[in-house]
Amino acid sequence: MAPSRRGAGNARRRKLSPVGASWMRGLYPDEMAVPEATITAVAYYDTAPAREVLVDLFSRTLWPLYRFSSTVVDNNFVPVEGPMDASYHFAEREVGKEADIEAYVQEVMAKPLDKTKPLWTVTILRARQGRSAFVIRIHHALSDGLGLLFAFL
Repeated sequence: MAPSRRGAGNARRRKLSPVGASWMRGLYPDEMAVPEATITAVAYYDTAPAREVLVDLFSRTLWPLYRFSSTVVDNNFVPVEGPMDASYHFAEREVGKEADIEAYVQEVMAKPLDKTKPLWTVTILRARQGRSAFVIRIHHALSDGLGLLFAFL
């Protein structure tokens, strides 16, 4: 009998592509200590959007896409039951100035994402001086740059 292809709530599991599985496994031996492959994008604003606006936008546009609403288990996308966990996916921080945004991005780029959750996060950085921003981190196994362009359009 074939193994179950269903995830949480009886939703369908989907196998990662061979390239996605490579990104999850890592392209280099562990002893090289190369950070996992994440895509980090920064969008600058004179005034950062309200957290509620981003949560609403992502829950309507990205959460319905299986890659953004699934965990990865044994090279399969396994759908998460229930609504998007905004408390995990969205954080807010205050920073002093625009240069602190760049320092924050440098700090978090190499940190791994929580593999027990869908592999993306958004952090809103509100600067007291200069522009504010939000930082999106997405594991490369979910998509490449072109795929993300289409997901965000």
